[in-house]
Amino acid sequence: MRIGVAVYSSGPSGVPVAVLETALALRGAGVQVTVFATHGVQLPPDAADVRLAPLDPLPRPLRNPRVEHALHLPHRLMLGRRVASALRAHPVDLLHAFSPGIAALLPRGQPVVVQSWFTPPTLAGRLRTMLPLAPRGPLAAAHLVAETEAHVGDRLGYRRADLVLANTEPAAERLRARGLPALCQPPPVRVPERPPDRERGSALRLVFCAYNLATPRKGLHHLLDALPRVSGGPLRLTLVGGWSDTFAAPVERARRAGVEVVALGRVERERYLRLLATETDLLVMPSLYEEWGYALFEALSQGVPALTFERYPFTEVLDERMGLIAAGAGDPASLARCLERALAGELPDPATVHAATRERFGAEALAPRLLDAYERAAS
Repeated sequence: MRIGVAVYSSGPSGVPVAVLETALALRGAGVQVTVFATHGVQLPPDAADVRLAPLDPLPRPLRNPRVEHALHLPHRLMLGRRVASALRAHPVDLLHAFSPGIAALLPRGQPVVVQSWFTPPTLAGRLRTMLPLAPRGPLAAAHLVAETEAHVGDRLGYRRADLVLANTEPAAERLRARGLPALCQPPPVRVPERPPDRERGSALRLVFCAYNLATPRKGLHHLLDALPRVSGGPLRLTLVGGWSDTFAAPVERARRAGVEVVALGRVERERYLRLLATETDLLVMPSLYEEWGYALFEALSQGVPALTFERYPFTEVLDERMGLIAAGAGDPASLARCLERALAGELPDPATVHAATRERFGAEALAPRLLDAYERAAS
């Protein structure tokens, strides 16, 4: 079976990572896979032998991430048209679309599965989730429109799909309750055969990662508020992502409390993975909302346990073998108590995290299930 995955692009979204990881998992399973990529984007060296199907360029304004967000539905529909055109030159037996909206206008004869990200799959549920996390003021109306367009794009893609793949079983159940053919099939993650050899440190080494550190829903302010409350041992926090001066004062408070804080800025993904593999004891991800959260899976794949708030999807991902969950989303005191548990030795060891991640989300475990889903959709 010839499989296409779409769409691989540049930018900070986790979707391109999901596309790439799935393509490499399929390649490892011996499948002929084609990656449909936006104009001018090349695959990384470790995927150089994967077939690449370049798409015609989008209009220049839609290549701006802010415009793309504001015009979500037109962007996805235009992208879908370009995928449909590329399919004529690069035919596949089934296309796996990682953004539902791009599937809406694909040819009817083309078997398609779409990956579902947002749950609950209702407009009211999306707005209740996302609008409280959006900026206030003049941009609030734009966010309302963007979220509505995103929901419409998802619905159009679901209606076109032969099968909808959900990242968790609760999400799959909600899709089936709305009459959609859905099953639980998270995207695979490459996990090394063995956990990396981690350098020992004198402090508990924390990492927080976000493309923009100031994105409110990522929760860095909750972590910085928690750090001065922690007792029990030295802490070192490495911040990975675009800096914002809004954090200068809380970072200084953490430093005065004895926490070493290092701001790396934005780094290449490979450097970030090396940081996780060799110099990290715990990923702290106090996000108030994630569709899936690839920073989490990148850490788990390297044997790094995670600390999150008690929010979806973390409650469906983390168990006692993979990290800690802080009760009371948005509560710095709850984060501080979990950090004290980590300092007291209550974290799972890297070998346990690595084995659990490989078992539940690794490419070797999920690729056969993915192929079964493709067979079901194409039949």
